[in-house]
Amino acid sequence: MFFLYSIREPLRQQVLRTPDGRVSKLSLGDVIREMRLRWQSVVGVSLALAFQSSCNYALLAWASTFFIRVHGWTAGQAGLVLGTIILICGLVY
Repeated sequence: MFFLYSIREPLRQQVLRTPDGRVSKLSLGDVIREMRLRWQSVVGVSLALAFQSSCNYALLAWASTFFIRVHGWTAGQAGLVLGTIILICGLVY
């Protein structure tokens, strides 16, 4: 993971620039127009995020119940383990 920070980001191409060479800022209308041009990417990323959110909410809703039913843990034990897993994975991510 930390190896990624050693890779240089390439210069961006096809960036809109002002006549004096600065990067221009798009208006809301320009952003909507660009999203319409790239609607397939926008829909794909939106669907991927929706599915990921569904998985995350399902995990948070049912993981403790799974630990209680399958492993016979108490609610406190299940909460502690689930909280530790979420904390560690959240920090690593």
